[in-house]
Amino acid sequence: YYEGQSGIRVILEDVLTTTREAKDKVYYAYSSADIRDYLHKAYPKYSDDRVKNKIAVKVISIGKGGELVGLDERKWLTEEEHSPSYILIYGSKVAMITVDLTNQPVGVIIEDDGLYQTQKMVFRRLWETL
Repeated sequence: YYEGQSGIRVILEDVLTTTREAKDKVYYAYSSADIRDYLHKAYPKYSDDRVKNKIAVKVISIGKGGELVGLDERKWLTEEEHSPSYILIYGSKVAMITVDLTNQPVGVIIEDDGLYQTQKMVFRRLWETL
């Protein structure tokens, strides 16, 4: 369990470290327009570091916005709806980030290959339909 900007940075660093060491350097994300700014504040150079490490990402966006910066693909689930969470699926882990009642970012990392495989399967299936 991670709290605040420093906690979110730890989660994002784990995504890069874990994915960089994987044989398939790709991860998947459900990006929420409502949460995206918290991630950028926690780790402003995240996308630069991701690209520098040759890590690819497929993103399903919920809400408007989100731009391509390299080694990434993006599809929109909806531009009108909102989601209160951001989900990252990577290297036998699933990380979830949201904000608490005081508007502070919080997140968890769950390391479980079964959960990872299921979430990856659902993501890929949804990706194919968009």
